[in-house]
Amino acid sequence: MLINKKRQIKGLDILTTFLTYITLGLAFGSFYYILNLMAQNNLFIGVDKPSTFNLENFLNHLYISLGSLTTVGSGSISPLNAYIRLLCVLETILGIFLTSFSLGFIFSALGATLPPTSQEENTTDVQITTNIPTKKFPLFWGTIDFLKKIKSDLDDIENTSTN
Repeated sequence: MLINKKRQIKGLDILTTFLTYITLGLAFGSFYYILNLMAQNNLFIGVDKPSTFNLENFLNHLYISLGSLTTVGSGSISPLNAYIRLLCVLETILGIFLTSFSLGFIFSALGATLPPTSQEENTTDVQITTNIPTKKFPLFWGTIDFLKKIKSDLDDIENTSTN
């Protein structure tokens, strides 16, 4: 239902995505820390086993969590236990899903802002439209217009030098 509704992207949507990443990273990082605290053996290479709360140690667990969630990963800290490895893989899959969903949502909303041309309304054939408003995409379309102007200026210089 959310994907089928076309609407404009707002700052709140981007903030919600960012806060979702942070919340999931904190939740998994806390979970890793608690599991490592309760386990008999250390569950991670590169992190000391906590005996009481230690902020630096907690930040290391948060680091591995955010590395897994964003699919960047880390070579300095890695899980030893097979179940923790599986949990890290599940967190990575969740991060991929969240990224894909967010980008799909943003691009579907951006695609909804383009009004149909008169050619598209009268035919069912797929056509390439050149009637795209430049105000919606100032950086990209402005760059194309700039490159077209440079090409036009170079053509003018070439034409005047040959005459």
